[in-house]
This record gives sequence, structure tokens and C-alpha cells, in this order.
Amino acid sequence: MSSGIRDADLEAGSELANNAMNVLNQHNTVPTGRNDAPESIESANLKAGGSEMHYTVPKLLERVRNFETDLAIPASKSRALHRIYQSISTTPKHSTWQDSHLSQASRLAHLHDSQENSDVKFIVGHDFTQNPETVSAHRFVLSLASPIFENMFSNNWLESNQQSDPIVIPDVEPLAFKRLVKFAYTDSVALDADNVMAILFAANKYCMRSLEYLCIEFLGDSLNSKNAIFLLDQARKWDITLLADLCLATIDVDTVEAFTMENLVDVSLDTIKTLLPRDTLKIDELSLFKIVLECVKTECTRQNLPQTPENMRQILGPSIYDLRFPAMGAIEFSEEVAPTQLLSDADMVTIFRHLILPHRKKPAIPFKAQPRLGAIMSDEIIINRFQRIESRWGYSGTADRVKFQVDTPIFLKGFGLFGSMNQSYEYNVSIEVIECSTNTVLGSAERQIVTNGTVDTYRALFDEPLDIVPNVVYTAVVLMRGPDSYYGSKGLRRVVKETANGMINFQFAYAPGNNNGTSVDDGQIPEFVFCMRPYGY
Repeated sequence: MSSGIRDADLEAGSELANNAMNVLNQHNTVPTGRNDAPESIESANLKAGGSEMHYTVPKLLERVRNFETDLAIPASKSRALHRIYQSISTTPKHSTWQDSHLSQASRLAHLHDSQENSDVKFIVGHDFTQNPETVSAHRFVLSLASPIFENMFSNNWLESNQQSDPIVIPDVEPLAFKRLVKFAYTDSVALDADNVMAILFAANKYCMRSLEYLCIEFLGDSLNSKNAIFLLDQARKWDITLLADLCLATIDVDTVEAFTMENLVDVSLDTIKTLLPRDTLKIDELSLFKIVLECVKTECTRQNLPQTPENMRQILGPSIYDLRFPAMGAIEFSEEVAPTQLLSDADMVTIFRHLILPHRKKPAIPFKAQPRLGAIMSDEIIINRFQRIESRWGYSGTADRVKFQVDTPIFLKGFGLFGSMNQSYEYNVSIEVIECSTNTVLGSAERQIVTNGTVDTYRALFDEPLDIVPNVVYTAVVLMRGPDSYYGSKGLRRVVKETANGMINFQFAYAPGNNNGTSVDDGQIPEFVFCMRPYGY
């Protein structure tokens, strides 16, 4: 009997299904192989193949919400959809909680809020409060969100053998842990300036990368020079490389604003030490020294140590050699640094000798003498050695060369060069500077410069500025590959330029040998692009 009933039900069901499909086909409500969703959501409901259609609950709920707002169904849809959407939107309150929460996300959020069937408890925040909080959760959900929780609930961890005992989490703030747990269920988190660092720490601790990225995005949006070093301190503490990189970039852009005592109050001295080797800081060395000295004094106070030169030297440790005292002027060093006695007597004598002796007699020193590149880049200067521009300078594989020397220490960034005539062209260019007395190549680079057929000059720069010392003869070398270009004439043997540091004299001389015809009087290499040393030797 039961078998006959089942067969009859199957036959009736099959006939009903066929009739329904015929009606739908007649009204073109669900064309074969197409979605019944509007075109605006068709891309989300991808065709699975054949006549199958891919439906998702979130999109269904979106259509229901649209129905509740407009109380209308597109003309292309059957009237049955009206009843379907109305039925969904008026689900009885006494139905099961699963029926009341149609989407998986909604059901997980309900589990989080109700704690129904939770199977793990945490006691959180012993390090932050005398009254730690208890947080309940579901092991499976946490394991989906975090590999740390997944391992914690496996047989390899002690916690898995103590099913009924709460797991103690002493080093995470209760609010941050609760937000982390809720994120595991809902993929959403409420962040503000007061809680984001604690939540970031928790996300990093439990390897919840998506939550970590949201916290970093929040911090990146509010990152500025005033909080960059503090956030760098936190990023180093928790090994959050992406946040650290963002902070370093901000510090490089506005170093002076970042390095104020007000911004360094809650920053560890170790973090400040990590910044001292950076070439890219845009700050003069004396200002940086003064800030570091204040930080070292503060650390002495924190450790209940007298602020003696010996104690300060010990606290600063090897980082003292990351301060670039030779980049200061002799007067500034003698008036501002020497009286602090922070340096040993031997280092003091060595630096004084380096500052006052001629270039060739300077002693070897354990300190960098070159100012930080960020400071160097702040005041660029250009000199032009020609008074007129002429047409047609040819290239046949021989480099253009000219000798030069200066009477003040500079950093040479590169050259300004003439380009093509009448039409655009991309030249391949090799540049270098040679110290003549030793025939040593001071620096070189390969560049491509795009010219536009006008008399403008085009830059070819070295990767890093070259240290050019006074009264030493150098040769500027440029090898260009391409068509004829403009060139300069009526050249000057001496060019004087006024700078913030005073007057600087460039002197030019003929470079014998293969020079492609370039001389003091005419040829290529019209411009020298450079920066003054902030403080000279």
C-alpha cells in the first residue's frame, strides 16, 4: 500500500511540476538557462550550467527588501513572486529561530548573541582588570576564523583535554576579545580611536588577518606625523610589518613634526633608536641630536638613574654611532654637542679633526659623514654653464666630457641635458662622475630620458647624490644614444651661485681625449643639479 501511495505521489508531483514549467515558459518568467533576477543582480547569480540557475539567500533578501519598499513586482515577473516575497517578509514570530534568520550570516549572528549551544568559555583580561570577564563561543566558528583557535581546539593542545575548564586569556583586553569573537561570527567590527590598538593586538595574536587589515585600514586613514612614531612603536611590538611600513613612510615625509617630545612621550627608546640609521629622515642632524638627548634623559629618569654622561652613553649604546656628528658644522658641534660630554674623549677628538682638517687629511671615523638624504633633497639648486642654445649636436658612441670643481662641499644629484630637435625622442643615457687625480668613478647610472623637440633641458640623475668636496677636480661624463640634439655655446669658465649657505663657485675646464667635441665653450652637459651640504665640513 505504501509503495503504491509513493508511486502515485511521484506521478502527481511529476505532472504538477511539468504543468508548472509549461505555465512559466508560456509567460517567459524563467527563461531556460537564465536567471530570474533583475539585470542589476544577474552578475551575482551566475549560471551554474545547462538550465540550472545560481540563487543566493542574500540576493533573495535584497529582493524581499525591495518588495517591502516598493510593494511592487517588475512586470516581467509572475504574480506568484508577490505572494512569495510577502510570505517571507511576514514570517511568524513563533517560528523556529532558524526560520527567522534566513541567511547563514544572520544565523551565526544569532548564535553569537544568544550563545545557544556554545561549547567553550574564556576568562579574559587578568592583566587589565581585577574582574576579568567570561566570554562564551562555539569552537567550530572560532576555528573557521583563526588557525590559532583551530590548533587550540585540536588534540595537540592542552586546552582540548580540558573540555569543561574555561580557557584563560590574560593578555587581551576584554572588550577587544569580545569584538574579535563577534567578528568571527559576523565579519564586522566596530572600531574607534580608543579600541583599535587593542583589537589589532588581538587580531594579530590570533592570526585573524581580515580583522587585522580592517584595523590597519582604520589606522592608515588617521595616520599622521603626530602619531606615526607611536604607532610604529606598537607595530614593532606586535610585528605588524604593513603598519610599520606605513608609519615609516609618514615619518620620512614630515620628520620634524614627528620628532617632537610631545609625540614621543609614550614611545620606547628602542623604537627611536631604530629610526636613527635612516637616510631618508628630513631633519638636520643637530635637531635630531637634541631630541635623542632628551629621550635618553627621560629614560634615565624612568630607570631612576642620574643623568650623567656615562649613564646616558650606556643607555644610548651603539646607537650613538647612528648620529651623524660629522654632518654638523664645527661651531655647532663645539657649542651644542661637546658640552654634553655624551661622546667619549676619543670620539670627540676624532670628530673635531674630521671637521677642521682638509679633505685629504681627514681621519677615518666610525660615524657617517653624509647628511640624511631627506635633508639633502630639501633645497635643490641648478647652475647652467652656457649663455646660448644652438642646433645640431651629433652622437656617434663617444661620451661628452667636461672637467669641474667647486669651492664648497656639495651633493651632486645629476645633470640637465639637451634633447632632440623638432620631434620627441627617448634617449638612452649613461652618466658618471670621475675623480681625476685617482681616476676613481664616484658614481654612475643608466637612464632613459624622453625629450619633446624643444630647447628644454632634461634631467638624468644618480640613484643617490654624490659627495663632491672642494678644490678637487672631477670629470662629468655623459654618453647619449640617439639623434642630433640642441647644444650650448658661449660657455662660462666660472659660474657663481648664491645659496642659503653663501656663495658657491663652479669652475669648468677642458677634458682632453675622447669628449665628443664638448668643451668649456660649447657642447652638452649644460646643467649641474646639486644640493648644498646642510652644514658643510
